Amino acid sequence: VSMARPGITKQEVFAAANRLVSDNKEPTIDLIRQITQTGSHSTIGMHLRDWRRAQSDTTTLAIACLLYTSD
Repeated sequence: VSMARPGITKQEVFAAANRLVSDNKEPTIDLIRQITQTGSHSTIGMHLRDWRRAQSDTTTLAIACLLYTSD
């Protein structure tokens, strides 16, 4: 009986992407897969897009806060 491997979680992809950024590396599907040793390209890609969107939202919010508080 073959057991299906568990899929990669969004949290695992986010953690790997954050680790890559802290090492001054651009997060890519291949680098994330090297770190996690699991996950399909499509699943990692989906979670990586969510991570990028979250980074963009955080940056936009930070800039808005800085602009608002600098008056």
